[in-house]
Formats: sequence, structure tokens, C-alpha cells
Amino acid sequence: MPTWVFRVLIRVRGLAASGRLRFTDKALAEMWTLGLARDDVLQILADLSPSAEPTRARSSQGPEWMYEFRPKTPGLSLYLKVVLRREGRLVSCHEDQTESEDGAGGGA
Repeated sequence: MPTWVFRVLIRVRGLAASGRLRFTDKALAEMWTLGLARDDVLQILADLSPSAEPTRARSSQGPEWMYEFRPKTPGLSLYLKVVLRREGRLVSCHEDQTESEDGAGGGA
């Protein structure tokens, strides 16, 4: 497993547990569509583990990394995308489309 995974998981979990992770308007709208509250998503992020299939990609908006997670929750396969700056920012929160399309998970 790449060394960045554990460093990022620790940072995201810490930001979520302390409530210091911000949400974009897009992420909030997606979250509400799923019937999730802010505290629900913060708890899911605070509980992230390597089994959440972490991946990363360079942002098209700048030189930063975007970290993607696919945590399994009862009855819902989520896709969460986080950007880490001075503070973290959740930029996407929706049902994992790859899971619902092919049943295999993974991919973006």
C-alpha cells in the first residue's frame, strides 16, 4: 500500500472527528439527496480505513491532490472526494456509480 494512504487517512479522520472539514455546496446537495446529515458524513470520514479503497488524482483546478474514498456503509456504497489544503474540503459525496453499474466497485 502506498505510504501516502496512511498519512492522508490520519489527516482526513482527524479533520472529520474535530468537525473542521468543510463541505462545498455541491457536496452538501449530494449528501442531502442521499438523506445524509453533515454529522453522518463526518462520522463516516472519521471512521475511514484502507478498505475504503483510497485513490488520488491531480486536480484539474490546480496543483493539489484530490483524494477519493469508497467506504462501505450499511445499504449504501459512497464515493467521497476530499481536497486537503490548510483545512480539508469535501467536494463530492454521492452514491458510488461504479458499484451500482457493475457491482464490482472501484474506478471513478
